[in-house]
Amino acid sequence: MRIAVLLFLTTGAVLAATPEPYLVTAASVDLLRNDRVVGQLRRGTLLQGVPSRSRDGWLVISHNDQKFLARRRDFETLHEGEAAASRRITDHEVRIERLSAERTRINAALLSRRLARGKLRFDRFITFRIPSVQIRTIQGSLEGPADVIDRQTADGFGVHVENVQISQLEADKRRRMPFRQDRLDVAYTIRQKGDAKKVRRMVKKLEEENEELDARLLELDQKRRQLRQQHAIESWRLDFLRTRFGHFSETGDDVLSRIFRTTGTTPVYVDDRIAGEIAAGTMLLARINAPDDSWASVRHGDRIGRCRVSRLQNIEGVLLKLVKRIASESCEFDRQQLTLLRLETELKQLDRQTTLVNLAELEKPHGLVVNQVGRHARDIVYGVGEILTAPDQDKLISQLATDVAAITDQVDGARQLLQDRQDALDARQKKLDDLQAIVMAMIKGTKQ
Repeated sequence: MRIAVLLFLTTGAVLAATPEPYLVTAASVDLLRNDRVVGQLRRGTLLQGVPSRSRDGWLVISHNDQKFLARRRDFETLHEGEAAASRRITDHEVRIERLSAERTRINAALLSRRLARGKLRFDRFITFRIPSVQIRTIQGSLEGPADVIDRQTADGFGVHVENVQISQLEADKRRRMPFRQDRLDVAYTIRQKGDAKKVRRMVKKLEEENEELDARLLELDQKRRQLRQQHAIESWRLDFLRTRFGHFSETGDDVLSRIFRTTGTTPVYVDDRIAGEIAAGTMLLARINAPDDSWASVRHGDRIGRCRVSRLQNIEGVLLKLVKRIASESCEFDRQQLTLLRLETELKQLDRQTTLVNLAELEKPHGLVVNQVGRHARDIVYGVGEILTAPDQDKLISQLATDVAAITDQVDGARQLLQDRQDALDARQKKLDDLQAIVMAMIKGTKQ
């Protein structure tokens, strides 16, 4: 039992002393030796370290083949970085979901008001022909030929009179009977569906509400764009961090911090003389010189030269910029898609209204009416209901034609803009994929 305890304690001490990668998270970290500051580390430096046995809250780190003391609070392990990033990513996802739900509600309210505005503009040209039925009793004797009578019937379309041939026996019988008949008289009154002034006030109110909803929707889109950018950056950084820690643990070389891309044509100096140039956009490995961090060491041919750091851009910054731009383009694509859907819905409404007017024109001899009440989008009723007067019909056809032409142009423009957004998004995603493929090839030590 005693031997087992000793083995456990010995194993625990070995495990506790095993170096592991630590990332500098503070802006700068002091390196101590014999309680004196002998150097500093920049944020983002990755190196090996172990907790100090003699000082709580301190690390013993290895840097340039030397040992130093540094405060533990200024570093984080891969596990700590993953936990912090996961919390931020989850928080972003929750907030994005809430904004998306509110965005959906506002867009639905906006679309309903835009459709209501179009319906009001359409309905102000519609008039009602309202039937009024009265019963009138007629008394007296029959007139006309004894063998022919007028038989009247009434239905939903009015009162119909039909000449009916009867037998002589029935005619004689009718003459001997007192004559009494109830006649149905249908009178029509015309009433406009929407008062013009009232409709204009309602349309203006809807337009004001639309402007408020549009402003709120734009505000939500801006907040969501920022959150989606942060979410995309955090997700990508987490993957980048795992790759960086993994490669460093295997090889001891933090190669990802040494990959740069030239921002322009970059002169290379050897012995303070220009030995050549590196083309713009070239991916290369470089080390920033410790004594003078404005210069970096690079390989040029078979020789090691120097170039200015201002001519180099760290690959992490390059990739992050693309990730952020892709997230922004994705938000703009979603917004344009929403705009196109709204315009297409309005265009469908105008097409339906145009169809109704055309049907009314075709069925004019029958007194066609348009009834949009109930579940059916279009019910045709003859004789009673909604009708279009000739002057109003001309105005309505002209208005519908103007509206259809205007929204059709907007739909075409929105579709083209949506396609442009998609092309830009695809191009940037391809650029990101290509750059990441080059980075992975450089990590593996192969040529791209």
